[in-house]
Amino acid sequence: SLRRFESAVQEHPEIVDCYAMVGNQDYMMRIVVPDPAAYQRFLSEVMMKLPGVANMKSSFTLHEVKNSTTLPVADAD
Repeated sequence: SLRRFESAVQEHPEIVDCYAMVGNQDYMMRIVVPDPAAYQRFLSEVMMKLPGVANMKSSFTLHEVKNSTTLPVADAD
């Protein structure tokens, strides 16, 4: 179930972000591990064993283009 999956995600510090999505994917995550070998281990030993996970797609960041925490919301004044 989705609740079991979402609860299990909370237990892994390597998963630093997890978003429920609309579209082709149910969830999008940001996983941080030291190297590609650790990523492969994390996928096989953790991710594929999470409740409800049948398949996954992975992408890697080449470099950061923009990272902002400022929200473009105008003041109501």
